[in-house]
Amino acid sequence: MYSRSASPVRVDIDLSDGVFRFWRPCESAGAIGQTMAKGLYMVIERFKGGDAAPVYRRFRDRGRLAPEGLSYVSSWVDTNLERCFQLMETDNPLLLDEWIARWSDIVDFEVHAVISSAEAAERIAPRL
Repeated sequence: MYSRSASPVRVDIDLSDGVFRFWRPCESAGAIGQTMAKGLYMVIERFKGGDAAPVYRRFRDRGRLAPEGLSYVSSWVDTNLERCFQLMETDNPLLLDEWIARWSDIVDFEVHAVISSAEAAERIAPRL
């Protein structure tokens, strides 16, 4: 898994192990992900310096800052107010990078492609 907090980047997608990876600068991302079915992504946000105040202040003042096509599903915050676990949905994973760029000055991110428990059970059933 590769954590990222740098400026906008190209996205290389390798979901073979269920991890959506962001890699550092290159010129273009191309059309990766433009025709994918909607996917769910667990976004783990680590508030820089363990300080949630700047994150909540920006959210209060400017909203989620998600681009059109990237949808918020739900989120949970740890009891120390240092991390947020946010479920997002999109058919274009490149939109995650655009959204992350708007927050990367105050948040470090990990992004994981996820499926529901029901879908996981369906996938594993033939091997049981």
